[in-house]
Amino acid sequence: GSRRSDSRGRHSAELVAVRHSLLPVLHWLEATRQWTTPLHHVPLPAALTGERAARLLQDGADVHACAPAEGAPTPLALARRLAEHGQATVGSAPWHVLRAARAWSVETHDTFPAWARRRALFLLWVGRAVSRTREGGGALLDAW
Repeated sequence: GSRRSDSRGRHSAELVAVRHSLLPVLHWLEATRQWTTPLHHVPLPAALTGERAARLLQDGADVHACAPAEGAPTPLALARRLAEHGQATVGSAPWHVLRAARAWSVETHDTFPAWARRRALFLLWVGRAVSRTREGGGALLDAW
């Protein structure tokens, strides 16, 4: 995540919030302390739009990224929590994160990084070529 202290490490954002009685800011800083990637901002539509989430995912952002602390949330866990409360509408950041966590398919192809999309197409071509060499190859391609 972003740095939360001054360049000398003497003043943390949390300490400043306490000194100035900024309790809502302090609570937010504490709640987001383990957010380590831009994708962790999935609960904040103003900070992470659906379009930006889609770009991050296509650039290789990891829906399973988390801080090394016990119980640290992943972007996927945050998105699932939002979905449970009806906050993962089509095109939203949580919606994109949930799609990216699914297995590759034609419907989820656009959520993967370019290298993964190229690999998926290559494997599809290989599967199609192999299926054409066998009788009943359509079943092979379906399983492929």
